[in-house]
Amino acid sequence: MSKATQRTLKLLRDADYDVDMCERLIPLGVKGPMRFKRHDLFGFADIIGMREDSGICAIQSTTGGGHTQHRMDMLDNPLAERWLKCRGKLFLVSWSKKRKPGLSKKSNKPFKILIWTPRCEVFTLEMFERRKTIREAKEKEESL
Repeated sequence: MSKATQRTLKLLRDADYDVDMCERLIPLGVKGPMRFKRHDLFGFADIIGMREDSGICAIQSTTGGGHTQHRMDMLDNPLAERWLKCRGKLFLVSWSKKRKPGLSKKSNKPFKILIWTPRCEVFTLEMFERRKTIREAKEKEESL
């Protein structure tokens, strides 16, 4: 399990969600560090969470640098759109270190510390419609 997924699980549990992993590791049959491939549920979910007042949600977790690519991949996945049409919620949570002011314990002088900070994006059906419109416009432009 990645550190981003561990942080996301903790974030959701602290918010009173019941959560579980749904990402699988598929063996590739080779030796070395790349002997497994990660496979997300429906190609977009690492975690499934539920809370009575929020319903059921699928969560993709990543590092801060992967946010944009994961966002595009999710918007291009028809099963992610179908998840929303079935009244599930869909989140993308990315983690990056952000500067936070602090005071040195020894000298009591100000300095900046880095803390892990989540960026949470909630997906809507309108986002999928906009992505389709943009994709169709690009295809039309390329065909001219």
